[in-house]
Amino acid sequence: MLDYIESQIILRKIITVCKAMIRLLYDIPHYILALPILFVMRIIRPIIHFRFGYFISDRIGHLSFDVESYLIEKKSNNEKKIDLFFLSTSNIANKFFVKLSKRHIIINYFVKYLYYANNRIPGGDVHRFYNATEKYGSRLVSKKMLSIGPMLKFTESEDLDGNAFFKIIKKPKNAKYVCLMVRDNAYLNSNYFNYHDYRNSDINDYVVAVNNLLNKGYWVFRMGKKVNEKLLINHPRFLDYANSVYRNDFLDVWLAKNCFFTISTSCGWDSMTEIFKKPICYVNALPLGFISTAANNNSIWLSKKLKFKKNNRLLSLNDQIKTGALMYLRKENYKDNDIIIEDNSSSEIDDTVNEMHLKLNNLWVSNENDSIDNSLFWKKLSKWNEFSRYHGDTVSRVSDSFLRKNKNWFLE
Repeated sequence: MLDYIESQIILRKIITVCKAMIRLLYDIPHYILALPILFVMRIIRPIIHFRFGYFISDRIGHLSFDVESYLIEKKSNNEKKIDLFFLSTSNIANKFFVKLSKRHIIINYFVKYLYYANNRIPGGDVHRFYNATEKYGSRLVSKKMLSIGPMLKFTESEDLDGNAFFKIIKKPKNAKYVCLMVRDNAYLNSNYFNYHDYRNSDINDYVVAVNNLLNKGYWVFRMGKKVNEKLLINHPRFLDYANSVYRNDFLDVWLAKNCFFTISTSCGWDSMTEIFKKPICYVNALPLGFISTAANNNSIWLSKKLKFKKNNRLLSLNDQIKTGALMYLRKENYKDNDIIIEDNSSSEIDDTVNEMHLKLNNLWVSNENDSIDNSLFWKKLSKWNEFSRYHGDTVSRVSDSFLRKNKNWFLE
């Protein structure tokens, strides 16, 4: 048995080495071709300034946000540079989004060789474009994304295709719909990102909120490219789209662009609704340091709760800043520091979703403490030494429903 295991390990190593050699043989001619082209581009920089960059292609959040951020930056700065891009991997999170992006951006695999050759030759920084992930973690830090865009547009033919889908499922064209995106480990495990498991939540905790939206007349689409469980709700205005025959890359983007609002647990797909300026109701979101300074001022945020394991005490905002839990990005961080994660209850989720519904329909009744409490939250958060990296001059709101019940311990 041991000999078999050892032989398999050796075989895998041999295969890895062979793949690396094949890749090297493929890459060398491309680098040989790239070098003189790069040399010419550097010479003509005073006349035509080329820059090289890339987009992370296997994560739809980074891909969608970084593309939109680039287009807005390009327009707002009125830059005349010619920018060339490549995709970071052949594993594409959403092929239609890449197609949509190519209407505005030059994306070609050969740019990779210009990019890496440029980075290895002194003086290359002036020819390098840094994407939003590299600069500020694909976070909104400027009001530009509120005042400009959305930059990506659908064709008339594509809009007809989207509306044809509505006809198939018998949804009236003008009926409002809500997208529900609940993170589980199905997609990320398939891509080796299971260290993010702490951000998952149980789809069944959303049944109450979904049913209440349906009772209010909304349509609800449960989104997702790969999911673990079906959401078993029997209602003519509900579609578990993620498990349906209709799911495809085009509709993933088109539905994000046209929804009334999105309920999300803060995962990559919601960045598509963000770039199209749609309000997002974040629930079961973590870590708190990622609270969205979203591209729509109507977005609201409800975090999971954190507890100290030793005494079961809830971590306040100040506790999270002091301990660093505000930005724990791996499940091991919580375990190693004896911190327990507590998901939002069904009633907390329902309260926050209903708050979003009421606010967007101008039915929410604020009290005098709501704005005071949210201002206090942002004032305390701004003391965090990483605040400027992840947050700028636009803000979303912590759920008023949550603060009304929990501010005494949360904002202590």
